[in-house]
Amino acid sequence: MKKLLALVVIAGSITLVSCGNGDKKTDDAAAAKMKADSTRMADSTAKAKAADSAMKAKAAMDTTKKAAIDSTKKADTKMDAKKK
Repeated sequence: MKKLLALVVIAGSITLVSCGNGDKKTDDAAAAKMKADSTRMADSTAKAKAADSAMKAKAAMDTTKKAAIDSTKKADTKMDAKKK
């Protein structure tokens, strides 16, 4: 029984030692990939926000332009009514 216990302890110790800290190259590669993904996501978000602001600005300009055209039409209609 003592020999079996000793064998289990030795096997467990070898297993723990063999696992170690992990492969340093793999950890560095994973960290680099995470950083690249984070940067790519931030760039994508920035582009989406810029596109959204451009669309909002264009919509505001279109609304202003339409309002100017409508007011011009109203003024023309009033002028035509006064001439009659």
